[in-house]
Amino acid sequence: MQGKTLGLWIGAAFALWTFGAQAVRADDAKPVSIVMSPKAGDSVRYKTTLKISVNGNVSAEDMGRFVYAESVNGSVRVSTTAWAHMQTVNGSIKGRMGNAGWDGSLKIASVNGSVELEMPDDFSANVDFKSVNGGINSDFPISISGLIGRSAHGQIGGGGRDLEIRTVNGSVTLRKSSGI
Repeated sequence: MQGKTLGLWIGAAFALWTFGAQAVRADDAKPVSIVMSPKAGDSVRYKTTLKISVNGNVSAEDMGRFVYAESVNGSVRVSTTAWAHMQTVNGSIKGRMGNAGWDGSLKIASVNGSVELEMPDDFSANVDFKSVNGGINSDFPISISGLIGRSAHGQIGGGGRDLEIRTVNGSVTLRKSSGI
């Protein structure tokens, strides 16, 4: 089944997602917050919550599915029993994920803010962390394959999926959580 397209206009920028939703248009003078859930019969891969803000914080707490959360001028805070995409330009990111169920690569990024991510104790991934002006910390043992200045590349557990965490002005912290 092919989902409907969600198009979001924010000022001159346009983003396009296919999640089984109707098109949305917004101007950049107001925060935009969109929450989506699939209709009965939609493919399981479309079970998601989408939250977007232009000038404000984004919070999606105690979720039970994949979360897509972005802000331009605000912090992003997500906790889910699944996994989440999180990104902001001017703000911090604090995320707590119950699993690493994404396919391929997941990038979590902030330009001006720290990134703190909690993952389950049995988390495994190939990791790539970078902070231009901040430290890098991990509760997980990492088999380092490259450490250059404020960048770390390596493997946690058995590796597998790719996790990339980036920030310019802030620290990167990966913590163990005892369950969500």
